[in-house]
Amino acid sequence: MKISTRLEIHFCQQDEAAVFLENTAFGENEILSEALTYSLLTARTLTNLNNNESGTGLILVLEKIFQNPDEFFSSELGGMPKIVLYKGNAGRKIIIADMDYDEDINKLRYVVHYKGFGFLGRGVDYYSPISVTTLFRFLIERRKEDRNYLGLLVSIGSTLGNLMYSGNLTISNHHNLALKMVIGST
Repeated sequence: MKISTRLEIHFCQQDEAAVFLENTAFGENEILSEALTYSLLTARTLTNLNNNESGTGLILVLEKIFQNPDEFFSSELGGMPKIVLYKGNAGRKIIIADMDYDEDINKLRYVVHYKGFGFLGRGVDYYSPISVTTLFRFLIERRKEDRNYLGLLVSIGSTLGNLMYSGNLTISNHHNLALKMVIGST
């Protein structure tokens, strides 16, 4: 199995985001690819934020989702951007993630680019954690009826948050742990 994914999260305004997800997989592999994309973005974001205030906030949100995922969707999502239809126009700030995975040779390539944040990355601490929850909401909306899929994504987020909180998720191991979260669960 070979999978390539391109994820773009466009922040049109501070309270509006559009998600573009392009995928070479289909069927069960498409679900695996989406979960792997979410797992990698979550792991990378947590390690980049490294338990700073934004990172700790993301860990708390992931744990709250784990405790009661239905409440997360039914409550008013204060501070979360509205997800709008992607119309092909670039947002003011964009987070782009490219992933290639070849199961046959066990090779994973994952790269994240931040556009519109300037040389010093101004705003990355604000938009990075929101990109994780935005992708989560986007993926769940696509597969509303699939409770197993919801359970998988909730478990991935909570486990990665706990690993980060305990100091066991690092920049050197986050790719492998993110991959194991998905491949080990299918």
